[in-house]
Amino acid sequence: MRLGVCVIAVAAAIICSGGDNARAAQSKGAVPSLDSLAIQNGRCTRLVLAGRDMTRGCNAQVLNEVYSNGRVTFTFTVSNSTTVTFSGAAPQVKLSGDVIVQPLDRFVWRLDAGVPSITKPVAGTCRYTNPYRGQATISCEAKGSEGIYRASFVSNGSPPMIRDF
Repeated sequence: MRLGVCVIAVAAAIICSGGDNARAAQSKGAVPSLDSLAIQNGRCTRLVLAGRDMTRGCNAQVLNEVYSNGRVTFTFTVSNSTTVTFSGAAPQVKLSGDVIVQPLDRFVWRLDAGVPSITKPVAGTCRYTNPYRGQATISCEAKGSEGIYRASFVSNGSPPMIRDF
């Protein structure tokens, strides 16, 4: 039950940030709006943050957000309200019919609700497979000034829950 509440809280924060106020700000050239949110259920198989293995606390859902400016993110939740996000705005590369690579340029670590997030420049990729063809995988790796950030996730085979804005 606690996991569901945490993911709902994270999703609600993302959804709220993509509302009418964000769209109005974007029209003034300020903040991109959230275009879609996908929530995928499954199992986090690896989460290493700058050499610290956090796999044990990694929750069983991953969020995939797509923004109006083309930025794509994969957000993993850890324990209660800590989130880690792999983010990139460069065009995706389709390796095959079911494999896509998202180049990364940012890593965002939010330790707790109400605490400002920490954004780090990184270089890396997230590679993911089609979640509508059975069990899907997401594998992210990025290198920053403080080390390497890695996350791996395997879906339970069910399609993601999608919300378009």
